Amino acid sequence: MFYILLTINRNSTKIFAVVGSLIFVVLMYGPYSNQTINRFRTTFLGNKDESFKVRIQNKVFIRPYILSHPIGGGMRTSGAGGLQYNPGHRLAGFPPDSGYMKFALEAGWIGLAVLCILYFIILRNGIKAYFASNRKELKMLFAASTAFFFSLYVAQYAQDAIGQITDIVVYYPLIALTLRAKTFNENWDNVNLG
Repeated sequence: MFYILLTINRNSTKIFAVVGSLIFVVLMYGPYSNQTINRFRTTFLGNKDESFKVRIQNKVFIRPYILSHPIGGGMRTSGAGGLQYNPGHRLAGFPPDSGYMKFALEAGWIGLAVLCILYFIILRNGIKAYFASNRKELKMLFAASTAFFFSLYVAQYAQDAIGQITDIVVYYPLIALTLRAKTFNENWDNVNLG
């Protein structure tokens, strides 16, 4: 959706948006059912999903701890990492169920605020790079990168999506790419892609 918003002025994007919307409606309300499609549908159920209700109860339970510990409990103190590295800690074994919740528990609400500001700056730089670019190839690269960042930041709400080993190969280099957008724009003619 973020990519569609960035590139809505292109005809191919409008066609993609219509086709994507139709596929989404068919998956959500189609008269068929299997395990994968049901799991996809529960993503959009909200309060009707039982696991979502448990996550909300966990958030309400742990909120006083987050508010009383502005810099958190320390890295690797919650979830399975807490059981392994800090077995006696109060958070050890507590299921954070979210990248943001995990960060709030381990780095506190101050750390969570800094993280959200960082995510905002990364998205802002990607959007600025897209609109500042005058090359079609770079515009598509910056649009795809920014859409990728946005999808990861949304996924962080439901799981710990950022911080895996594979981020070294894709996520961090794309951040560097958007930060160096001005250099790419100026030197694109000299770039040899192989």
